[in-house]
Amino acid sequence: MKKRKKLVRLMFDYYHEITWFYDLKTGDITDSIDIIDDDGEIKRLNDEIYDLCDSFIIWDEDGIPQDFDSNKARANKTKMLDLLKKLNDRLDEINDGSYVVEDYLTENYSKL
Repeated sequence: MKKRKKLVRLMFDYYHEITWFYDLKTGDITDSIDIIDDDGEIKRLNDEIYDLCDSFIIWDEDGIPQDFDSNKARANKTKMLDLLKKLNDRLDEINDGSYVVEDYLTENYSKL
């Protein structure tokens, strides 16, 4: 039986990795994709992008996100876009046809 394709979305949300996995047909969040989870370079880039995104969040004393520091994000725009390009390139390189990628982060940071 042929596995259904999955959707990989690159987006930021508090307390979650940059890569989100969805069933392409139903749109439901699904389990991870082994070829992505097992790739050290993707893990490294995912962590670095997450940490950079997280650094743009202004947190209150209780650890609750309050605002987005757009000045800091703009100051790091080139670095962020470079990391996202590397992540997209690596996802393309290892893609065995089991997923498609939607990248919301590059689109958002390009507009800063």
